[in-house]
Amino acid sequence: MNETYKKKLLTALTVAALLPALAATQVFAAGAVTSSLKKGVLRLNGDINANSISIVPGNSGASFEVTPNAGTTLDGGAVPIIYTGVTRDVRIDLDEGDNTVVLTNLSINRNLFITTGGGADNVSLDNVVSGATTKIDLGNGDNILDVFDGFVKRGKIRGGQGIDTFMFDFSAGGTGFTGRIDAREGDDSITITNLGGQNTILVKGSHGNDTISLSNVTADKLVVNGGKNDDLVTIGSLTIGRKAIIQGAANTDTLVDNGGHSGVAAVIKGFEL
Repeated sequence: MNETYKKKLLTALTVAALLPALAATQVFAAGAVTSSLKKGVLRLNGDINANSISIVPGNSGASFEVTPNAGTTLDGGAVPIIYTGVTRDVRIDLDEGDNTVVLTNLSINRNLFITTGGGADNVSLDNVVSGATTKIDLGNGDNILDVFDGFVKRGKIRGGQGIDTFMFDFSAGGTGFTGRIDAREGDDSITITNLGGQNTILVKGSHGNDTISLSNVTADKLVVNGGKNDDLVTIGSLTIGRKAIIQGAANTDTLVDNGGHSGVAAVIKGFEL
């Protein structure tokens, strides 16, 4: 056996030995997030695997530090990246998979867009302020959205098919929520508590046996619609500036009124219990 043939044979055997490991790497690939920063807009795009990222302020104004959490890479690496010059939007699109997005102590000059696609997703905003529109689309799956404090301006919050849980708690001093929450299909839970300020809020349960709770909420305008199926709506300590409508819809809906309201009285209709 000549030396050239030996080298070719050794190479073939080595590749064959590595094929199972390479195949396993492809099947069980970690989430891969890619990024771009152009004209003040930071874009973070995921793949079809489970992606998990956290974002906190960077080391200077208009900068953010993005960390790929365990099982996720960011631009091919596993270390945080600081983006400087984010003067406009933050746009996150993580596609399919069980995704996690955690934003903490951020002030975004203009828009915040988050899309997580199908899968069991977890999105958390803790003391996040956006200067223009906040749009979050959780897609299909059993999703969780937590919003603590901060300010949601022109909010467009949307669930999908699945059991979604929405929590809005401003007890630590957030300045408000203005916008729409649409849980869509599934037996969903929406809780809004300790919310002050001149807010305009539309809450829609849509299809499913939904649970909606509002307590210690101040709003200029408040509209709650449980949607179809058997819904439970609980209200307490509402302070209304101009208008409030609390409405059941089809099937058997239940209202629990804990009282303590002030301002304009709410119009309540469509409840059987």
